[in-house]
Amino acid sequence: MRFWPQTNQALGYALRQQPERVVLDVPTGVARSSKPPVRIFLGTEPAHYRAERVFVWSVEQVRDPSRVYEIYLMKDLAGFNRRWWLTGFTNYRFAIPHLAGSVGRALYNDVDQIYLSDPGELFDTDMGEHGFLAYSPEGRVDTAVMLIDCARMAPIWTLEGAQRERKQSIIRKALTVPGLRGDLAAEWHAREEEYAPGRSRVLHYTILHTQPWHPFPRRYVYQRNPLGQLWHDLEHSADLAGYQLFSSAHPSSLYSAMLARIQTAGRSDERERSSTPGHPFPSEEVESLRDLIARTEAKTLLQYGMNWGSKGHDRGERILAECSGPTVMRYDPARPPVAGTPSGTFDGVVSSQWLEYLPDEDVPWVVEELFRCAGRFLFVSVDSYSPAQRLNDGAFLRRRSWDRSFWNAQFDAAGSRHPDVRWQLVVYARGPTGRKVTAWRQGGRVLAGSPTVWVLTDHKPGHTTQSIGLAEALGWPYEIKELHLSRFNLACNFLFGPRRISLKKRVSSSLTPPWPDVVIATGWDPAPVARWIRTQSHGRTRVILQ
Repeated sequence: MRFWPQTNQALGYALRQQPERVVLDVPTGVARSSKPPVRIFLGTEPAHYRAERVFVWSVEQVRDPSRVYEIYLMKDLAGFNRRWWLTGFTNYRFAIPHLAGSVGRALYNDVDQIYLSDPGELFDTDMGEHGFLAYSPEGRVDTAVMLIDCARMAPIWTLEGAQRERKQSIIRKALTVPGLRGDLAAEWHAREEEYAPGRSRVLHYTILHTQPWHPFPRRYVYQRNPLGQLWHDLEHSADLAGYQLFSSAHPSSLYSAMLARIQTAGRSDERERSSTPGHPFPSEEVESLRDLIARTEAKTLLQYGMNWGSKGHDRGERILAECSGPTVMRYDPARPPVAGTPSGTFDGVVSSQWLEYLPDEDVPWVVEELFRCAGRFLFVSVDSYSPAQRLNDGAFLRRRSWDRSFWNAQFDAAGSRHPDVRWQLVVYARGPTGRKVTAWRQGGRVLAGSPTVWVLTDHKPGHTTQSIGLAEALGWPYEIKELHLSRFNLACNFLFGPRRISLKKRVSSSLTPPWPDVVIATGWDPAPVARWIRTQSHGRTRVILQ
């Protein structure tokens, strides 16, 4: 299990001193209840970003609208020794008495749960003389859902103990005090096999390789969860409502702190233009951006993100000026007076290497903001490979290490809500060997006419037939490309890549630009050729391999 360092200078991904708070306030026009706020402390970690959103949304669906609900996201907290933890949040639950100020009550939930009934009812449960209530199946205390009397538990579950001791040792310490633990009703903690429709009030997805949000795709081969549709229905309803945990009006505290830190560094140094990272456009980005501007006939562009530094800024301006002369507006959230939410829509929105600096809570709403501002196309690049950037005062602005699956999920989700926007995403990441790799992804509307489709043949007729069948099912015009490639050349390309062995010289001479929108191939032999075409098109070509 990972051991997380106790200190971290990196802005935007710093270990937190306090949990991030999400407030579900009383809606306008609803009379406010005299009951105290319902406090829920959620144990979570960055990989569960989808589960966090759905958990809070599940509370929103069943809560008492006249009452305030405060949900504290406990993740990446500083000072904890995680060496023996089974999850990235194992011991946070025992720090709740300290985090709650040793007063009042608090609920604890693992992130892999959803509420099916109002948590306020559990919060108001009579605790008698008990210090905490927990479900105890077969005599085993399960602390994944708890109601805690913070004043009573503060001397037992201390911050230092939560930071240094093991989970079972902390639980045993509480069990040695007679009457400190009380039983939680089973319906408030139903695991998959215990779920009873209409009776269960909290559903806990405990089987790791069936969790519907697939938090660790590199660790597990995920299988279908028989109760997964309940979770997916909640996520779908959140999508339809456009719900996000944070927004431009209410960003996370880390986001606000990051911008304030950058602003302070810039104002305190005369070299303001160079106090933020320099991000000149790579050549492949330039080519794709020019193509998007030309194909959409864009006349207005929004350049969204931090000041790239004088050199990168000037180069970006020259590139945009060469693209048929669109009018460019710059929006820099860290640089007043241009800070603030950009208003209106633009033909195109360009954001080069900015999202990777954001706290994970703020990525979804910023991506949504980018799509909202884009009338015709959105072009975004993120760099998860390069090292942290140093500000003028010596602090570091660190890039997130999310892999491309995280970014793909963010843009696929936002793109589905904005189908009229053509979008392209470029991700620079660290490959398995440590080298920098570039991944492209695109989606949204087709810019002109029907998509162009190539079908790559295989030496096995049955494989080619499958590819043709799929092309015909799509209903778009397609072209069959005959390949004449030996297995030796294919193997060499697979091992050494198109830079070392030119596939173009070993296949049909018809594989030349303009590159298609879609390539379809079946079998091992044409797969490297399809990937080579995608590379040559700078990611514009979507590859379908069977």
